[in-house]
Amino acid sequence: MKTLIERIYTIILYSIVFVIAHSDALSETYTVESVFASLRAKYSSMKTVELEFQSVEPVSGMVGSLQAEKSGKYVLTLSDRKIICDNRTIWNIIPNRKMVSISSVKNKPTTSIDIILFTFLYSYQPISIKEYSVGKSNLLALELHPKGQSAAMGIKKLRVFLKKGSTNIERISADDGNQDMVWDIKKLNINSKLQPGLFSYSPPVGIEVIDMR
Repeated sequence: MKTLIERIYTIILYSIVFVIAHSDALSETYTVESVFASLRAKYSSMKTVELEFQSVEPVSGMVGSLQAEKSGKYVLTLSDRKIICDNRTIWNIIPNRKMVSISSVKNKPTTSIDIILFTFLYSYQPISIKEYSVGKSNLLALELHPKGQSAAMGIKKLRVFLKKGSTNIERISADDGNQDMVWDIKKLNINSKLQPGLFSYSPPVGIEVIDMR
């Protein structure tokens, strides 16, 4: 027969185990509201973004980098070209062909990673959250739909993938109803100071200029 002290010790031990198990269960509980709130806390003040990405859909394996300001200026670097926008003019520079095409900002794509990152907290509302396995990573996918009746930027469904317990964005999926555009985010920095003159371009001698403005 257990003594009173042994019984008290056993009760205390079971209580500690229960509290630890319960706290672990709570730490693994993610809600739509809590995840969206954590994203808002980190990204709502974002003014600049620098990221490296790899496309998954509809074209797989395209690697690139992006530097952008919330004002609409950006530099997109791909394997075969660099695209620079100063929020008025877009330069599409293709070094191997020694060519640059120039267009006005009205021809800027309505959907791109920088537009999504700068606007999703305000133009979309969280709907659901699910767990996914992507490669060797277990990710949480927060699904968002446009506020109101019209699809913001033409995107009808947006999913932001995060590592559990983190606000680091690992993948973005944007569905416009016709195709799903998916990017894996390899590196993401926000509010870093971008170099002056980054968003301007003057064609050097020997470059063919095609002005489409």
